[in-house]
Amino acid sequence: MQVPNVFTPNGDGLNDIFYFHNAGNKKLHTKIFNRWGTEVASWEGNIGWDAKGLSDGVYYYIVEEKVGEGTIVHKGKVAILR
Repeated sequence: MQVPNVFTPNGDGLNDIFYFHNAGNKKLHTKIFNRWGTEVASWEGNIGWDAKGLSDGVYYYIVEEKVGEGTIVHKGKVAILR
């Protein structure tokens, strides 16, 4: 699974949604946090995030990927540029 580190939700139809590349049918649960640690978004699967109502900046993610009986946790940051 590849996680982008930047996306540009400016409505031009290019790179407007934050989603995971090569995720296939993986069972995912994603949470997005602002720089103060407040959760600003959460979803199941790979439906993506449009960052509606949020300002430019760096946000942090935690993605839990179910694998068999276990869970792999992916953590990182993503920048929003409009």
